[in-house]
Amino acid sequence: MHRDEALAEALASQQSIFAFDPGSAAAHDLDTIARRLGELLGDLEPHAFSVHRHRAERPIPHG
Repeated sequence: MHRDEALAEALASQQSIFAFDPGSAAAHDLDTIARRLGELLGDLEPHAFSVHRHRAERPIPHG
């Protein structure tokens, strides 16, 4: 996982990295990790965690 200031900024603005900056290194890394885990687990589709799917994602409420 790369160090990426976009991740801290996304958290500060209460948005997922995919909503805040889908082209960031952090979004790419998390997408890659999720895809590989899905492939290892075998019960998820290979494209289930595509960055494109998360572009319209709403922020996850905390609380």
